[in-house]
Amino acid sequence: MSPQGFAYIVDSSGRIQKWTTGGKFVAMWLAPNIKKGRPEGVATLPDGNIAITNTHDSKVLIYSPTGKLVRQFGKYGSTPGGFLLVTGICVDKEGFIYCADYGGEWDRVSKWTPTGKLVASWSGHGSGPRQFRRPCGLAISRAGDLLVADINNHRIQRLDKNTGAFKGFFGARGRGDGQLNYPYGVAVDAAGNIYTVEYGNHRVQKWSAVESSRPNGAAPATPSANSPTLGSDR
Repeated sequence: MSPQGFAYIVDSSGRIQKWTTGGKFVAMWLAPNIKKGRPEGVATLPDGNIAITNTHDSKVLIYSPTGKLVRQFGKYGSTPGGFLLVTGICVDKEGFIYCADYGGEWDRVSKWTPTGKLVASWSGHGSGPRQFRRPCGLAISRAGDLLVADINNHRIQRLDKNTGAFKGFFGARGRGDGQLNYPYGVAVDAAGNIYTVEYGNHRVQKWSAVESSRPNGAAPATPSANSPTLGSDR
């Protein structure tokens, strides 16, 4: 959702669509090099521009609200400043851009300036603290931490957005309320509530603010009170 109240949607055809919050279609344009693969992540910058991860082209595309390509950054590669398969993206209130990138031992999350200069890269493939097995959706919590949907570890990790230090996690694999099964997406609303989207359970869950998760990740946070799981097929 943009500061101006528009929703931007990317899909598997390579389209980027702009809609009003009332569901009225406004505009559509195509990402470049869609033959290589589809765009996957979308986030809005404080200036109203839109950041798109063009996953298989290994780039982040910055568009104006009217669909004009303003700039792009990234290149294919495993060294810092490159992407293998860049998926999730989010932006903090200062305008810094965070990207999730996967590729086996090169699983990582990186931080960039609004103009596309690399600030930091936090890599690690595995199941330990600040290790990833296909990181994807990203969001900034109410407390200002970076939330990472760690798909194949079935959890949401919480990192310091400045240092990348591990601060905790929530979730454990399963089908019950408060469990996760291949979480692809994570988002935070204005009140600090957290929403997770799971491929494995075909559902959306709503959680209380992340401060409730324990620092050592010993126990998961629980879904928000009076907020049932949505879209469950159980």
